[in-house]
Amino acid sequence: NAMTDVEKTRMMYELKREFRDVIREERMADDGQQPDKSEVDEELDEVWEDFNDAVYNHTNEAFTWLLGNVIKAGSINGLIGPKGIGKTLCLMTIMNCIAKGTPFDLFVSDPSKPYSLPPQKVFLYDLEMQYEDLSERNGKHGYEFTNIKRIGQMYNVKGWLRSVRKKAESLTEDATFVLDNVTRLNDDVTQPSVGKRLFDGVKEIRDEAKAKGVKLTFIMVAHTTNDRDEWKPLTLKDVAVSDSFTTGLDSISFIGKTRYENYWCPLKLPFSRARICVHV
Repeated sequence: NAMTDVEKTRMMYELKREFRDVIREERMADDGQQPDKSEVDEELDEVWEDFNDAVYNHTNEAFTWLLGNVIKAGSINGLIGPKGIGKTLCLMTIMNCIAKGTPFDLFVSDPSKPYSLPPQKVFLYDLEMQYEDLSERNGKHGYEFTNIKRIGQMYNVKGWLRSVRKKAESLTEDATFVLDNVTRLNDDVTQPSVGKRLFDGVKEIRDEAKAKGVKLTFIMVAHTTNDRDEWKPLTLKDVAVSDSFTTGLDSISFIGKTRYENYWCPLKLPFSRARICVHV
């Protein structure tokens, strides 16, 4: 009785649609062929809502910030920039902050809401560097990482999603999965169908975990295209993956250069004094 007329109409619409799909599946099972859609379609009621109510009169799902005011717990995020700009250094700092449950100075948090999330496991799929390269570049700094697991083998999209799902199914607490980087998968992610398959798979794994009370956060690293002008502002067109993937991300952080010294954003990293400008 507490349901509004719009909610009742929507519910009836969904029930009719489910019934229609069941009828279609039964007919397919009977003769092994796809029936003519017109045979099973019924006249469905249209659901018209007040647009203002649709925008404002609803309850948003509560969320918590995992990192600053950029990465939400349980979200899918992109970290994108040209080769050699410092993505790996930035990523390692982000992973370390999440794994230790500490704030990241670059992504400023609300002072009235201090960072209070507990440490969580971080799983790094490192398609970028070989083990020896990783040790040579970063082991000499003596910095210690805790709560981070790394695997360095190569995957295609299907294999990577299978690996993530297998790991996710064993988790009972929130965790973060990192892919560095998307363009190193053994599939052409610039193809819309491949990008969509990758993103849809990540969403499905995330939602399956959410259903059992576990929040999985994803950070996907990608390069920009090789032919872009490094001094121009970064846009989605500069990302070396398909639009069907990038437009589905909850947040995208671009890392790029600027011509002007006073526009640089100092990035506090444990490994170097790199100065990187991040556009969010």
